[in-house]
Amino acid sequence: MARVTLAISSLRWLMLIALLLDSDLSHRTVAKGFLLNEGPNPKDPEEAGKFEGDIDISSDGLKRNVILSANKWKNGTVFYEIDQKYVSWQSKAITRALCEFERLVNKKGSCIHFVPRFQEKDYVFISPVKPSCYSKLGRDGGKQVTSLGIPCLYLPGKVMHEMMHVLGFLHEQSRTDRDGMVKIAWDNIEDGHAMNFDKYNPQTADGLNLPYDYGSVMHYSEKAFSKNGRDTIIPRVKGVMIGQRITLSELDVKKVRHYYNCDKSHDLQLK
Repeated sequence: MARVTLAISSLRWLMLIALLLDSDLSHRTVAKGFLLNEGPNPKDPEEAGKFEGDIDISSDGLKRNVILSANKWKNGTVFYEIDQKYVSWQSKAITRALCEFERLVNKKGSCIHFVPRFQEKDYVFISPVKPSCYSKLGRDGGKQVTSLGIPCLYLPGKVMHEMMHVLGFLHEQSRTDRDGMVKIAWDNIEDGHAMNFDKYNPQTADGLNLPYDYGSVMHYSEKAFSKNGRDTIIPRVKGVMIGQRITLSELDVKKVRHYYNCDKSHDLQLK
C-alpha cells in the first residue's frame, strides 16, 4: 500500500488551496483506443482541447506505449527556453519550480537536468498560451511548446506536473490498477465529463511496477468535475489526500529515477 509521502501536517493548508485550484480541470480525448471507455468531449475554459486537457499528443502517439525509450530526453537533460512574454516574477516562479524538481530527483545522484537552451535542436519552449497548462508527452523532437498560463504559476506543483508530462509520465488516477485504490462516484460527475475518469488501456499504459501513489503530483482531487459538491474520487484508504500541487512525492521521484535509469551510469544506459 502506497503511503502519502508529503508532510501533510505542515503543508495541509497549501494542499487545500492546490485542490481548489485544480478541482475543475477537464480533460479531453483526441484518439480512439487509448482509454477503456470513451465518451463525449467536455468543455473547459482552462484546457485547450488536448488529451486529458494538458497532454499535447498526436493520434499516432496514442497508439504506442505511454512511456517510450524513444521519448526519453538523452542523459536526462531537458533543454528549455522561457518566453519573454513572462514578467520577472513569472519567469522566476518557473525557474524555481524547475530547480526544486532537480533538487528532489537528484538527491541520490545525478538524474534530470533542466538546462537553458543555447542552440540545441530539441527543446521545450515554455510560453503562456492563453490561461492553459499543457505539454507534450516526452521528447517530441524540435521545438515543443509547454503552456504555463499565469494560473499555472501560483503553485510549484503545477509546473512540476507539466514537467512530468514532458519527461513522459501520465496521470495517476487513470492507472489501469486504480480501482483497488480509489472508487469513482460516477453519479457525482458533471454531465459530459465521465470520460475523464476512464482508465488507461492496459495495452498502452505502463505503471513501471511501482505502487499507486495518492500523494502524486500527477493525481487529481476528490471533487474533480463534481456537479453537486460531493466527491467524485474516493480513496479506499481513509484520511489520505489526493490532488496536491505543491511538490513531487517520493514515488514521483522514484518513477523518474527508475524510468531514466538514474541509479546506473548514463554511459551504461546509452549503450
